[in-house]
Amino acid sequence: MSVAVFFTALVSAMLINNIILIRFLGICSFLGVSKKIEAAAGMAAAVIFVMLLANGVTYIIFYGVLLPLGQVFEH
Repeated sequence: MSVAVFFTALVSAMLINNIILIRFLGICSFLGVSKKIEAAAGMAAAVIFVMLLANGVTYIIFYGVLLPLGQVFEH
């Protein structure tokens, strides 16, 4: 096994396929501001805004750039 394959597997296991990290990142904003309802509502609005913006940008990149250029790979 080469060093590149080992490093890729290590990074994948630590950051991409780590279910504990994914769950913690999903609730960390809630845990940080859940003492007051106003702060929690503000954080919820911010998270929804960021998710909508990220989803829109991803959609534009996928359908506007990657598909026309043939850069989408079949699984």
